[in-house]
Amino acid sequence: MRTNADEVAQLINHLAEQLPKRVKSEMLAEYVTEVYVVSQMLVPVDTGRLQRSGRMNKAEGTVNYDAGYAAFVEFGTSRMDAQPYVRPAMRQARQIIGRLWRPLVKRILGERAIRIILK
Repeated sequence: MRTNADEVAQLINHLAEQLPKRVKSEMLAEYVTEVYVVSQMLVPVDTGRLQRSGRMNKAEGTVNYDAGYAAFVEFGTSRMDAQPYVRPAMRQARQIIGRLWRPLVKRILGERAIRIILK
C-alpha cells in the first residue's frame, strides 16, 4: 500500500534530482535560518541560558539547543508542561519558505506536488 508519505518522499527525491546543488544548499540555508530566528523568538527565557545555547549550521541543515535541559523544555516532563519552541518554529518556517519556493517547485514538479508537499 502506498501512503501519502511515500508519495511526498518520491516527489522530494525527484525535486532534489532536478535542482542544482547550489540551489538546494541555498534553500536549506534559508529554512535553517528561519527555524533558528523563529525559535529564538519562541524559546522561553528565564536565565537566558537556553536561548544562548542555540546554534545553527546552515551547511549541515541543523538547529541545536545544547543546554542540558533543552529537550525537557521542548517536550515537557512528568512534572513540567512542554514549552515547545523548535517544533512551532519548524512549522512556521515551512510555511514561510514554502511560499518562497512555491514557484520553483511548481515549475519542476507541477501543482499537484505543491499541494502534497507544502500542505
